[in-house]
Amino acid sequence: MNIPAEREPMVKRLSVPISRFYAYGESTDETFTNVDDESTFLNLTSNFVFYGTNFSTVFINNNGLLSFNMAVEGYTSEPFPLPETLIAPFWADVDTRRGAGTVYYRETAASAIVSKVAQDIALAFPNQPPFTAKTVVIVTWSEVGYYEKNDDKLNTFQCVLATDGGRSYVIFLYLDDGINWVTGDASGGKDGIGGTEAYVGFNSGGQNATYFAVQGSRTPAVIDIETTSNVEVAGLWIFQVNEAEIITSPIGSCGTPDQLYANATILSYNTTTVNSTATYSCENGYNLVGVSVRTCQSSGNWSGSPPYCQIVNCTELMVESSEGLSVSYSSNSYSYNSTVTYSCQNG
Repeated sequence: MNIPAEREPMVKRLSVPISRFYAYGESTDETFTNVDDESTFLNLTSNFVFYGTNFSTVFINNNGLLSFNMAVEGYTSEPFPLPETLIAPFWADVDTRRGAGTVYYRETAASAIVSKVAQDIALAFPNQPPFTAKTVVIVTWSEVGYYEKNDDKLNTFQCVLATDGGRSYVIFLYLDDGINWVTGDASGGKDGIGGTEAYVGFNSGGQNATYFAVQGSRTPAVIDIETTSNVEVAGLWIFQVNEAEIITSPIGSCGTPDQLYANATILSYNTTTVNSTATYSCENGYNLVGVSVRTCQSSGNWSGSPPYCQIVNCTELMVESSEGLSVSYSSNSYSYNSTVTYSCQNG
């Protein structure tokens, strides 16, 4: 099941402060620094369940990417689905040479971290049983620059993996004013903008890969990810990832239903939360093509594709020739509101 990203941002509020991040630093974490296109790995103390599969090792790439089974060295984001099994908090060409930032990572079961995860999962999934992680992986890209050795714009974001051996969750955090570039020079960008932009999402891998793309991925809009959310806290995204499909928080929103075509009217939508509906209709003289009702799904997307309105056309008018009769047409078609006028010639 391919889940598109193109829809309106769900929330725009003050973004995540650094105090909201999970604790990180040189005193507790391993680090990447002064590197480009580097990967490492962690052997986990408890299997992480991702898309229904158990993984005991996670690979960490400095280019805003985590993977399973193998390290992925790509610096330019590629459109999902892909053969590799991936978690992409912000897949773009990070370059920490010239001292432009550090990538921190660790696995932990510290009680303070486990408690913080439990609070975040309760926020995102209030109807689920309490969650107590057996292990938590925290990866932080702190004030990282972009290729090639650019440090004029810096990004700060974090990815947290948590599992109890059955349920697994991923948390993305983006610092307030902390996303300032989306592309490296080798990905077609100029000054960190344009070219092939960063990808944010999940990919199951394999021959029949499924994926989840966060809104704005690989578009210029991804630079605003710090202002959007699926849990009504701008810059914070929380997902359950152990099932066959990614599950997003039910407290989030699908955003304003698409109204992409002329003469289409949304008759009603009371809310944009999960299971709410939007009903479409057309103005007089137009027929609706597509579904008339779309539902906000747990994926955070409206079901189906937006319909469009097609103008009503009449059948061709057969006019019998008659002496003295004149016929004039208002247009070259027989569409709604066009007219045919009859008149008699003088005499």
